[in-house]
Amino acid sequence: MRNEIMSLIVESGMDEDCYTEMLDYTIELFE
Repeated sequence: MRNEIMSLIVESGMDEDCYTEMLDYTIELFE
């Protein structure tokens, strides 16, 4: 799941650390 979302973020040009941190936090909530 995380890799798919990261791919979308990178493709969207939003490859920033803050997005990565938010993504990690969000995924932790769902796991």
